[in-house]
Amino acid sequence: MAIRRGPRAWLAAAVALVALLLALGLAACTVPGTLQPEATAAPTATAPASPVAAASPVAAATSAPLVTNTPPLPPATATATPAPTAAPTATTAAFPTAATPARGSPGAAASPTRGPFTATKDEPCREVDFDVDKQPQPERPASVDTVGQAYHCFLLHYVDHKTMDNRVLLNGAWNYLAQAGQGLFTAQDTAPLALTGDDEQDWRVFAQRYTALQRKYSRIDPSLLAHVTIDGMARSLNDNHVAYLEPQQWQTAFAEETGEDTLIGPGFTIALDDQSGQFYLYDVYPNTPASAAGLKPGDIVVLVGGQPASRSSGNQDFYNLLTGPVGTTATMQVKRPATGATLNVSVTVAQVKVPLIESRVLAGQVGYIKLRNFSNNAGEEFDKALNALQQQGIKALIFDVRQNPGGSVDALTHIMSHFTHQDPLAITIDDTGKRDPQKLDAKVPLLNLPWVVLADSGSASSSDLTAAVAKDRGGYLIGVKTAGALGAAEFYALEDGSALEITVARVLGPNGEEINNIGVTPNEVITLLPIDLSAGNDPQLQRAVAYLTAR
Repeated sequence: MAIRRGPRAWLAAAVALVALLLALGLAACTVPGTLQPEATAAPTATAPASPVAAASPVAAATSAPLVTNTPPLPPATATATPAPTAAPTATTAAFPTAATPARGSPGAAASPTRGPFTATKDEPCREVDFDVDKQPQPERPASVDTVGQAYHCFLLHYVDHKTMDNRVLLNGAWNYLAQAGQGLFTAQDTAPLALTGDDEQDWRVFAQRYTALQRKYSRIDPSLLAHVTIDGMARSLNDNHVAYLEPQQWQTAFAEETGEDTLIGPGFTIALDDQSGQFYLYDVYPNTPASAAGLKPGDIVVLVGGQPASRSSGNQDFYNLLTGPVGTTATMQVKRPATGATLNVSVTVAQVKVPLIESRVLAGQVGYIKLRNFSNNAGEEFDKALNALQQQGIKALIFDVRQNPGGSVDALTHIMSHFTHQDPLAITIDDTGKRDPQKLDAKVPLLNLPWVVLADSGSASSSDLTAAVAKDRGGYLIGVKTAGALGAAEFYALEDGSALEITVARVLGPNGEEINNIGVTPNEVITLLPIDLSAGNDPQLQRAVAYLTAR
């Protein structure tokens, strides 16, 4: 089980906005501007709209019309995109009512298995065991069946599945698809669904309408249509630990979760300046295309591919650069706050080395460990770094979880057991309402040194808890309020090579406090701005060193 930020936890939250804006533009990009819908039978007339609306509306940032003059995106992976398959009929949709297990029934639980995964009625998705699954399976074409598998996976595994209204999922997916198709789909195409609240009857209604839409607009890639629809279904739950990861995104997330240090990307991470809505480079890793191009931390992203790149605009080239296959290239224009200079550079996606942990000894014999995420091997790597620092005679320690989205519960428990043995680390609440205090590991040797945690608005889930423990269990917290994205989630693989991240338990802080959607406010609030990074300054780190050396 992972305690991590759900929606695109493996990228900055700001990147998710870029991905979302582009996802909504993809379908139209695959349809020439002069394309007329093929002549097909009109969709079946529907009854008045269900009284249950989607749980959350599409974000305002996604309201731009779908039809654009932007060229189509390249394939999501380095391999060729499979040719579109014939649109399935509504009767081919999976999970007929009679054979589908009831929600929460013992036979419905997914179990980790080796080899390629093929969905069944009893197992619409497979829980990912990172000790068993060596790599996600290759991408396959997605269809209405894939959408059905995702729907049933949510009904089986979401923490609120026993009380959840299935219409939230289906209306959410349908409304999101309709929003994505503005300017392309007609009002009749996306008229409200006639749903009753019966899981399987409503799925057949959805599958029939979805298939009619796919047939009418057969030039749209069926996989693309399915991906956008499942993304809308995930978003309908309005839960920051629920996410849909397309095959390429899942490959990246898997690598992050397992702690791989060789990733595919340009060699930088980005953050969002909330005030300006602009993206800026938070880290630029050495020996990468980004560093070779002369990019530096603090550089503000102005244009990518000649187009604006900010929170309020979807930029296809920027998205390609962040998520595309090896060889993807884009031009970037950045502004360097420290000098006011504007730079135009070309950056390429490559296999890059990104360290999981950075450690060093600072002034006053203060040790410093920065953790990129709580991957499955983070506990072991933390021990190595800590032992090396202790051999150099450190007198205090700074643990930096800024921009760390969270991760493995086991890794979190092991690492925090170095700092305190005062239980609980957190309190989880399962789908029955049972509260389970999470204990620290008393066998892990205590640090027995003064310690500080650095956190920021990108510190989510396991990092939220790290911040809370620092504040309440003998440490000291410096930075800005954490993300407030706390929950326990599992990954579930779908047979097309994509995955769902699903909340399976609620999580409270070490004192039983609510952190989700609230965050943890530091003992000392100190901001870090792009101009600080650009000038090579880190006021949060500087204050941490000063605090510890004065003790």
